[in-house]
Amino acid sequence: MHIRKIAAAAGFATGAALAFAPLASADTATLDTEIASQNALFEYDALIAGDSADITKGGTGVFDTFTTPADLLKDAPQATTYGEVTALETELYGANPIVAGISGDTGPYSEFNGALTQFYNAYDVALYASQNGGALDTNTGDYIENNALNHALTLGTPTAAEQYLYNFGLGDLKGYDAIFAPTASGPGDIDPTIGNEIVQLNQLFELDGRLANVFGDIAPEGSKAFGVGFDTIAPADLNSTFDSLVFGAAGPSVDPGSYDVLNGALGEFLNAINVQDYAALNSGALIPVADIIGTHDFTGAISTVVGEYLQLGLSDLAGYF
Repeated sequence: MHIRKIAAAAGFATGAALAFAPLASADTATLDTEIASQNALFEYDALIAGDSADITKGGTGVFDTFTTPADLLKDAPQATTYGEVTALETELYGANPIVAGISGDTGPYSEFNGALTQFYNAYDVALYASQNGGALDTNTGDYIENNALNHALTLGTPTAAEQYLYNFGLGDLKGYDAIFAPTASGPGDIDPTIGNEIVQLNQLFELDGRLANVFGDIAPEGSKAFGVGFDTIAPADLNSTFDSLVFGAAGPSVDPGSYDVLNGALGEFLNAINVQDYAALNSGALIPVADIIGTHDFTGAISTVVGEYLQLGLSDLAGYF
C-alpha cells in the first residue's frame, strides 16, 4: 500500500448507487414494520435538514416520497462535487456521499447508504426459509426491491441469497462510513488499519473545511489506487479560518492535505503506532517506507524509530499551539 502524498485521478463507488425504489408494496406485517422504520428515519433526517415540507408520508407498507420532482432535485440532487452535497444527502449517504455513490432515486430505502435495506432483505430471506421448510422466497413483493435483491433471488438457495445481501449491506455500510481500505492480504498486512486511519484524517480535514466554508474546494480522497487516499486542497483556496483549524499558529504548508491535521502531529503519532504494529506482526521488521504518512523516514531499532515519530508529533503539536 502506498500512502505518500500523491494525488491521482481515480473513481470509486459502492452499492448505494444501485438502490432503487421498490416496485411492490409490502404485504406482510414484517415488511410493513421495516418500511415504517425506514420512513421514520427518513422523516427525522428531513426534519434535521429542514426538508420536512418536501416529504409526503407513505402510510402503512408504503415508502415516503418527495412531494414533487423539484423537491427531489433540491434536497437530493445526486451531487457530483462537494459544494453541491446537501444536508439530506450527507445524512443518508454518510461521511463522503459522492464517493459512497448517491442514488438517482433517493428515498427511505437509502438510509445508511442503502445498508439497512440490504440487512432487512437478508433477514426476510432467512425468516421465510425458517417458516417454509428451507425454501427461498423469490417473490420480490415480499422484499424491498433493488438490484442487489434481484440478483440474490437468482442464487437458488436461502443461504446464498442471505449471505449475498448481508455482504452487500456491509459494503454499503463501509461506504456510509467512508471506509474504503483494502482487504488484508495476510496476517502481517496492516494496510486496512492504515487505510482507516487515513479515512479519519480525511473526515477531520473535511470538518475543518465545513467550519471554514471551503468544503467545496476540497479534492476528496486523492489517489485511490489502494482504495483510499488523502484529501487535498489547493493553496489558493485556503483562508485564515481553515489555516487556523488545520495548522494552528504554524501556518499552512505548500501542499495542504489531510495529512496536515493538527499541523501534521496526528499523522506522526499514527506513524509511531503503525511502526509498532507492523513490527509485532512481522517478526520485528521495520514498516515499509511506502506506508509512512508524510515525508519523514527513519531507520534503526523499532524503539528508536517509534521515539522519533513521537518526538516529531510533539514538535508539530507545539507548532500548532
